[in-house]
Amino acid sequence: MVLSAAPYYNAMNAATYLMTDVDLKVHTVAKLVGAHSSFHVFKTCQPFGEARFNLTISEFVTFDASNTDAAIIFFAGNSLKSKSTTTLSDADCDTQLAVGASDIGACIEQDTTAGICSTYYMDNYDTTTFQRVPLLVVNGRVQAFCSSVNCDSKLDNDDPGYFFKMSFNRQSILNIEGIVVDNP
Repeated sequence: MVLSAAPYYNAMNAATYLMTDVDLKVHTVAKLVGAHSSFHVFKTCQPFGEARFNLTISEFVTFDASNTDAAIIFFAGNSLKSKSTTTLSDADCDTQLAVGASDIGACIEQDTTAGICSTYYMDNYDTTTFQRVPLLVVNGRVQAFCSSVNCDSKLDNDDPGYFFKMSFNRQSILNIEGIVVDNP
């Protein structure tokens, strides 16, 4: 099984998907499970690889302090790309966005590069033809998926980016039919 962010615009039909692993082996999707409004599970007929996403709570980072060992990862076409970033502490996230924002989400520093949103989020503010759902990696592990990168009409990043924490969604993931966790 492969856990994925929910495909916003794609059909909920397993036959419309093929998945390629890190070794470029193509896998047919045998079953697509709509697990949660934010996640889907793609079940393949063959193992997808040795790497496992560990859902043990101690494997998730805390956001007690800002962290420069972070990146946004996203697909541009068929290429996986990354952009370095800094996560904000929960306290700084709440100060910059809203009190309680850090309860379910993580913030990244505002990126002041002109037009940065077109790099990893969407191509056009008014008539968007693609929208990516980047992931936030901290200390080499996926920690969150994008909620909003706060783009303005010039595709500039006008506030810190906001990502939903996987740790907050952990129980919803564990409740998906067929998910087996070695050390929950």
